[in-house]
Amino acid sequence: MLLLIFSLPLSASPFKEAPAFQQVFETHSSVMLLIDPASGHIIDANPAAAKFYGYSQHSLRGMFIQQINTLTSEQVKEERLIAESEGRNYFIFRHRLADQSVRTVSVNSHPFMMNKQTLLLSVIHDITPGRHDAQAMWHYQQKLEEMVELKVNEIEHVREQQLWMMWGGLGVQSFVIALLVVNIQRRRRLQRALAEQRKSLANIIWGTDVGTWEWNVISGEATLNERWAQTIGYSLEELGCISIHTWWDFVHPDDVERSKEYLLEHFTGETDAYQCEVRLRHKQGHWVWVQDRGKVVEWTDEGKPLLVSGTHFDISKRKAAEEGLRQAASVFEYANEGIMITDPEGIIQNANHAFSKITGYERGEVVGKNPRILSSGYHDADYFEEMWQTLQEKGSWTNEVWNRRKSGEVFAAMQTVSAVKDDAGNVLRYVSLFSDITALKEQQNKLEKIAHFDALTGLPNRVLLSDRLHQAIARARRFETLIAVVFFDLDGFKAVNDNFGHSIGDRLLVKIASRSESALREGDSLARLGGDEFVVVLQDLESHEAALLIVERLMQMIATPVQIQNHQHRVSASFGLTYFPQMEEIDADQLVRQADQAMYIAKQSGKNRYHIFDAEQDRSIRGKHDKLQRIQDALEANEFVLVYQPKVNMRSGDVIGVEALIRWQHPESGLLSPAEFLPIIEGNQELVITVGEWVIEQALTQIERWRGEGIDLPISVNVDALHLQVPDFVDRIRRLLAQHPRVLPGDLELEVLESSALNDISRVSGIINACREIGISFALDDFGTGYSSLTYLKQLPANLLKIDQSFVRDMLEDMEDLSILEGVLGLANAFRCETIAEGVESVEQGEMLLMMGCELAQGYVIAKPMSPASVPGWLANWTLPQSWRGRNPISRDELPLLFAIVEHRTWYNRVKDSLSQIGKRSEVRHSCQFGRWIAKIDYSRYEDQLDLRQLRSLHDEVHRIADELLHKAHDGENYTYVLKQFDASFKAFLQGLTSMLR
Repeated sequence: MLLLIFSLPLSASPFKEAPAFQQVFETHSSVMLLIDPASGHIIDANPAAAKFYGYSQHSLRGMFIQQINTLTSEQVKEERLIAESEGRNYFIFRHRLADQSVRTVSVNSHPFMMNKQTLLLSVIHDITPGRHDAQAMWHYQQKLEEMVELKVNEIEHVREQQLWMMWGGLGVQSFVIALLVVNIQRRRRLQRALAEQRKSLANIIWGTDVGTWEWNVISGEATLNERWAQTIGYSLEELGCISIHTWWDFVHPDDVERSKEYLLEHFTGETDAYQCEVRLRHKQGHWVWVQDRGKVVEWTDEGKPLLVSGTHFDISKRKAAEEGLRQAASVFEYANEGIMITDPEGIIQNANHAFSKITGYERGEVVGKNPRILSSGYHDADYFEEMWQTLQEKGSWTNEVWNRRKSGEVFAAMQTVSAVKDDAGNVLRYVSLFSDITALKEQQNKLEKIAHFDALTGLPNRVLLSDRLHQAIARARRFETLIAVVFFDLDGFKAVNDNFGHSIGDRLLVKIASRSESALREGDSLARLGGDEFVVVLQDLESHEAALLIVERLMQMIATPVQIQNHQHRVSASFGLTYFPQMEEIDADQLVRQADQAMYIAKQSGKNRYHIFDAEQDRSIRGKHDKLQRIQDALEANEFVLVYQPKVNMRSGDVIGVEALIRWQHPESGLLSPAEFLPIIEGNQELVITVGEWVIEQALTQIERWRGEGIDLPISVNVDALHLQVPDFVDRIRRLLAQHPRVLPGDLELEVLESSALNDISRVSGIINACREIGISFALDDFGTGYSSLTYLKQLPANLLKIDQSFVRDMLEDMEDLSILEGVLGLANAFRCETIAEGVESVEQGEMLLMMGCELAQGYVIAKPMSPASVPGWLANWTLPQSWRGRNPISRDELPLLFAIVEHRTWYNRVKDSLSQIGKRSEVRHSCQFGRWIAKIDYSRYEDQLDLRQLRSLHDEVHRIADELLHKAHDGENYTYVLKQFDASFKAFLQGLTSMLR
């Protein structure tokens, strides 16, 4: 019968007369092609191939494999060599379908004899990413054996007939012998063909690397191959007696019902085949994902399923890959950082949602473009050359970069670019992650200005003065020139403040500062230390007398009357001078102190004059050595004591600790504050360390005493900069802690002045980290007064920032202080540090701090410093002010309302002050920030739109009444009734602002 198969023309299917092989070839779900290896001509294709490639079977029989395989002959040869080197029994090609799409496939090819011609039987599997459910052939091995046995019986029957014919007559003997020879040859060819087909089918099943199964639905018996058992870690012997229950025993309980449902759908004819993805329990206890496929191959006479054959394939890696892709896609799409992916040439391939949100460009607008569309023009070619060089050498680059949004707005970004490479080191793509840090940069610029310049006069402040003075000293040393430091204080300024108010005093200071600047030379520096104190640094002086000429010019300009609001204000100034270099080595701080002392002598001598510092006289007058010795004696006589000021959480009422403050119980002078003795020991490292360690020792002792009374209360201690500079500072702390074993980690906190920490940022940072390891935390004290750089602050691992009381004191009336406080809190929040406000002296200040997001505080409104014996009683009686309890911070959108309260309180007082001054109406006009804000806002962003509109009406009304009030006062009319209206309207407006914040 196989002779008939081999005698068919190539255009027809060669399997029509071989029903067993035809059944396998035509019905198997795997894609199969019969190919002439010499020409590549496709001899035959099964229905699965027609369905996969999209061509009809007839069309495929007229095609060549080169029309489907997209690889060149050289690439095919290379793939064969790779497969051979890797020990694979299959090749990986790229096949083009009828719809012109290209799929990645694995090809298992086996030789197949036909008409003495060797053909290739190729089994193709789609392994394109996302489809790893490789298909397998049905298990027909047993059927093939039955067919072989049938053919053998047929041959035997023919042989018997031939023997009977041979006895039929000698006349046909030669014919019978010839026929017998032909039949024997035919039988041998048939046996060889059947053996080849059987071997080919076995190879195909092995090549698919899938488990196979066969299930008798009636009896429940099942047959599995070895690969089925290996998938779940067993051998067939270990599985023992195999039945359908073997399957159900290994399937995950959550997948059983779904598998049964799909089987029923196939049995009832709803689906052509059974297919289900389930989890099987592995021998080692974990679950293995498999794709189970099967089909009824034999039915009972009643039309019920009898025999089902199928395969199962391990898809665990595919499932894991799909989950990984889902996670990667989720990270890419929902990351807060903008992400941009480019090819090796820098062309954008993809961008996420955050990229669009930050830049304003939608994904479709940038794909295929060069990132230069974001260029701000702020960076030169050298900047980008350095970036590419770093990428090539290190594989990644991180820096700040200025980009431009689609709207044209320039923004700052912290950007990291990484190169993604293959195993050979070739760049596949670049991935760029960036975040918008524009707000942080603006905050940095704002704080740098606040930190270095006086808010009122715009002059350099103490911090910038110190920097410039250090530079001047270095220049004087290098070029051997003379510099002078001039300290001057205004005479009679307090009377101006007392008689005319702080607003007039502030304006006078601005005028004096402007005049003083005009009296100086180019290169000289004028700074305001605070209040009415100023310092001048005069550089490159030709002689000491040259400095005196400038001082006399300053005296004349300051003494000239200043016209403010139709009134002439007259003040003078007392000056103190000192020079550099001197006979002994001296630093910048000492020069300022010398000039300050000389100014004090000038003021005592009659004011409006100058005095030159005399180093010899100063040494004899001060008698510093005697004072230092007195302090040393006081330490030995136990005259120093510690008092403790509580620190609380203003929202919850919890007491979070106390700050230890040193006092001197002087035998003659009584209790002295630190300001009266600590400046004396300043600069004396030995005594500074002695006092500092005494304070720490006393604090540790107090912690143990309170713990014995059932009170667990952390104590914070101030540490001087000189104390920190001791090389063995951390070891000294360890020794002190060892003497107090009941002190636990977190009980002791060290406070260091921000300005001290910034003098040696690296060393202080190392000390803080070392102390953290032994359970001691750090706080930056007087934060905001010595600020230098965001970069330095970022390097300080402090747990707590203590806001200096100078920013808290006038926050309810001073817009500048409130703005500084907002900036400091924003900076602390950016570096994820806790903040505590010092000097809280009123309930209202506490409310304002809570609304701004500062929960921790200390100050007189909470408790004054007290003796250790008074602390337990205070703890028992401490009650949180009701208005603080549960007070939540306001949102950023509500900040203008908070600022409006302070702004209009100041404006209200100015209006009231001006009523007694005829003709001063113009002086109280001001640029109302809240008015501009409320006129431009989008009301839809606020829930209380009606209240906001009413608030705007109240705001406009109070300003209208104020204008009417000032107009009547200016014209000399009676304004009593309007004044009452103004007070009531202003009260209603403040109540409206307050209610909006609640």
